[in-house]
Amino acid sequence: MSNAHVRELVASGVEDAAIIARLTTSETCFDVSSAAMLSLINAGVSPQVIHAMAEVVRREEH
Repeated sequence: MSNAHVRELVASGVEDAAIIARLTTSETCFDVSSAAMLSLINAGVSPQVIHAMAEVVRREEH
């Protein structure tokens, strides 16, 4: 799952809880740079989903 997948799910009206559940159980490749986060916010991705994405990246790095 990537940033683009998250944007597509949000655009399709998938609820935050479902997106978070999917991203925490999927293989991921998220870009959580400042520019990427601004892009996600501008695409309507909620702060809760962005936080969950950042947590997944943090866990994968450790």
